[in-house]
Amino acid sequence: MVEKYPMTAVGKKELEEKLMYLKVEKQKELTNEIKQLRSFCHSSEDATFDDVFKKQSLLQNQIALIEDRLYHSELIEPENKTFPTVRIGSTVTFMELPDGEEENYTIVGALEVNPTEHKISIESPIGKSLLGSKVNDEVSIDIPSGEIRVRVVGIG
Repeated sequence: MVEKYPMTAVGKKELEEKLMYLKVEKQKELTNEIKQLRSFCHSSEDATFDDVFKKQSLLQNQIALIEDRLYHSELIEPENKTFPTVRIGSTVTFMELPDGEEENYTIVGALEVNPTEHKISIESPIGKSLLGSKVNDEVSIDIPSGEIRVRVVGIG
């Protein structure tokens, strides 16, 4: 069975944009680099040629990987806002207990993780533990440093 990659609409769009950038801009840069090398070097056995062809191979592998993930992506539809529960694509605000420090994260597929934007994986300890919870639910989360308890205070 082929693995599916759960993804939000925003995450899928960002991955599609990255793919287009790699296919158009990066491939064009490498093609120009190869043309310039051919005008300066006389042998394709030159180490500089090896480097650029390695870059080209890595780029092709990256493009193929992104195409595969997009092809096998599973778009997650937005939540019903009447009775929201935490799911992929939800932005969750929770309060650590007992100190009351609030944090918020968006739960995303593994391919969309970006800690600087507070996007955490559905597969992370926090993401897994919060799935299915509702506002005012208290949830135990096992993290590497031990267990923490949180109260869900908002779901968007």
